[in-house]
Amino acid sequence: MSKTFANEKGSVTLFVVVAMLFFMLFLLTMYMNLSNKIMNKNAEIAKIQKNYEDKSMDEEYERIMNEDQDGEEPIDPPSQTGELPVAPDLSDGMIPIKYNESTEEWIKTVPTDPEWYDYNTKKWANIVLEEATFNGNVLDETKPYCMFVWVPRYAYKIESGWHSDEAGDIEIVFIDNKDEDINGKKYEGEYNYINGTYTDYVVHPAFNYGNNNETKLNGFWVGKFNACPTEYNTSYVTGKFVFTGNEIITIRANNLCKYFTIQNAFDTCINMNKVGNQYGLNTNDEVIDPHMLKNTEYGAIAYLSESKYGEKNEKTNVGEYDYKTEQGKKASSNGNVTGIYDINSGVVVAAYAYNATEASKAENGNYKYGVGILNAEARYKDVYKITDIDDFDMEENSDKYGDAVYETSIDASTPGVSIKETLTWDNELSFLPERTRLFWVRTGRFGYGSRRGNGSADTLIPFRVVLPVL
Repeated sequence: MSKTFANEKGSVTLFVVVAMLFFMLFLLTMYMNLSNKIMNKNAEIAKIQKNYEDKSMDEEYERIMNEDQDGEEPIDPPSQTGELPVAPDLSDGMIPIKYNESTEEWIKTVPTDPEWYDYNTKKWANIVLEEATFNGNVLDETKPYCMFVWVPRYAYKIESGWHSDEAGDIEIVFIDNKDEDINGKKYEGEYNYINGTYTDYVVHPAFNYGNNNETKLNGFWVGKFNACPTEYNTSYVTGKFVFTGNEIITIRANNLCKYFTIQNAFDTCINMNKVGNQYGLNTNDEVIDPHMLKNTEYGAIAYLSESKYGEKNEKTNVGEYDYKTEQGKKASSNGNVTGIYDINSGVVVAAYAYNATEASKAENGNYKYGVGILNAEARYKDVYKITDIDDFDMEENSDKYGDAVYETSIDASTPGVSIKETLTWDNELSFLPERTRLFWVRTGRFGYGSRRGNGSADTLIPFRVVLPVL
């Protein structure tokens, strides 16, 4: 009995040991499987994080910019970032981008991204148009693209230096198209001043758009760099120049386009949203209305640059410097890469001094290089008065404001000499239109100067595009 019992006890003990070994092996197998699953999951998470901008942001962008399958309206972007009461207006073909300082690259983003802009810290909103090329979500700057910067609607007040040659101070308050700031305060001041100081804030006239200024814009998009055609015929033909590509780009800073008339530039800007355009822009002018930069719009940029939201110091030209370098940033309106470049390099604008005698012979007279501008609708141009006797007279045009002309300069013409000169802020010499050179060219170290021209194709003066979203 005892021997049998011992044998049975030994058998039970062996069974238990074997069972425990199998159980431990089972647990080890489960542990290894779980570990592998965790490792695979971590790898999957890492992959998702790595590809987030290539996939997730694109999906988020499409979700926001387009209607979903249920036909719901796109989600409105947040209305309060920095000190803007409303976010920048977007339309078809516009892609928001933000700048990555560490990689020095432009990244596709979404309208709800809080890093897109913050004017309170001098970070201005930027977009590119649909024809731009992206590697993932990184803008390929070796390929043609059009980049634009948002100029928000604002009311301004010149605290000092009004109508003088000494640089003054400009205060700006961002408002919406109801003329209310972020706190709901309304700004309805009229153009009025006492002893060189405004009595109240005035809504800048560049933001009231239309043939009768009937549309109140929340702001407008302006070309970040000077515009150039992708292709053009470099052979000079007096008074006429035809773009061979009819496609404009703002691919880099300091573009200087030659052999075009002011009319070529004017027509090319307006035709940016023609049917079948490669920019993806809506073809309805009641949705978006591309046009050549006007004098008042130039003034809106200059005043914003002069305010606390911009860079008040002297501007340079980018020249041979990369616009992203410290030297290149000195050509920016806000001192960093998010601003507008080379506003002082000389840009022809859709503005002219009107003379009835010259207009009567426009086809062969001094308007001949810009007859279409002379006959264009009011919303596309700024018109100043000029007489047969005095050429341009500042006092005759003292009712103009917001254009960085009368408000920021004084008459410095020599008595008895027909050439009209002014001294602008920071004591810069500026030349006003005259009967033989009736079109405006804006320039100057601080952006307040001007030159004049006949609009012919014998200059190296660039132009800019403006995109108002209506």
